[in-house]
Amino acid sequence: MDTSQIIELIGGKRGASALTGADTKAVNEWRHNGIPARFWHRIVARAEDLGHPEVSFGLLEEIAESVRRSRTAHPGEAA
Repeated sequence: MDTSQIIELIGGKRGASALTGADTKAVNEWRHNGIPARFWHRIVARAEDLGHPEVSFGLLEEIAESVRRSRTAHPGEAA
């Protein structure tokens, strides 16, 4: 599961925005930048409520690490 799938699972840009308080533009940027850790608790709890325990802190950390590795491998690209 990737960031886009997680966003869709919790209600798309509008649902993620309502859940976290982030604006929809910021939520859209998560697709490229990863989900900020300050929102993980809400996202994991919502996914669990929806019957998706696979959306875990471990998964979100894996995604964040993947974004970090990608930026290290491709420095200077727009964030």
